[in-house]
Amino acid sequence: MMEPTGEMAPEQISAIKRSIEIGSLLVNDHPEIAKLYRDGMTHSGIAENLDVKGKYDISSDKVAVISIYRAITGHADGFKIEPYDGLISDLDELAGLEHEHRANGGRKTAELGLGVHAINPETGLSYRAEGGRKATELGSGAHGINPETGERYVVEGGRIGGRIGGRKTALARGQTLWREEETERAYLLSLEPEYQHQKGRWKGKGDYKTIAQVLNDDYHNGEDVRSPGTVKRNLSTYRKTLGN
Repeated sequence: MMEPTGEMAPEQISAIKRSIEIGSLLVNDHPEIAKLYRDGMTHSGIAENLDVKGKYDISSDKVAVISIYRAITGHADGFKIEPYDGLISDLDELAGLEHEHRANGGRKTAELGLGVHAINPETGLSYRAEGGRKATELGSGAHGINPETGERYVVEGGRIGGRIGGRKTALARGQTLWREEETERAYLLSLEPEYQHQKGRWKGKGDYKTIAQVLNDDYHNGEDVRSPGTVKRNLSTYRKTLGN
């Protein structure tokens, strides 16, 4: 693997190296990871199930999740770490399992009413609507203050629903929202040699055009939803969270 140091801060590179190292340990310590993944458990679910973060003294949930990915797929080369085989070496099987996981993730999102709908399962109302209803019931209107927080009720309702409102605005503008699973997939692809530029001034850096094509095929029915620019911007934001 090329060294994509031109795009990452030192702490981000350190987080990647840590995940590769932990992945190698997991191959030996927890070979059952392969069965868990084959049975439908996600990378994050496996990391939580095995308490990878706690047992291996990892400060970031994301590093723990990527460690599981490495244990499953292995490490080809790069970052001055010796390569190792993952617990599932058959590429066709891996591709099939990834497809199954994506399909299951989409069904779960729909079943839970997640995404842009943001419904409170206990009330059947959107969180923003609940904020407005609370203000009305208390006769407080836009200026009513919650004595427990010191904030206006309408502000609290807006704070809870604001992020969802932003997501709806994005949809209204014709934008397709990024799911966490899609972002993680893009990031993991960017670490693989075949999704990095092999020559020229961008050698070793992410080939965002190719990554965008994969995401469009896998998540958007082949439509040109993701562009190289949006992939690059989203990954830039994601990488900043790796050390957290």
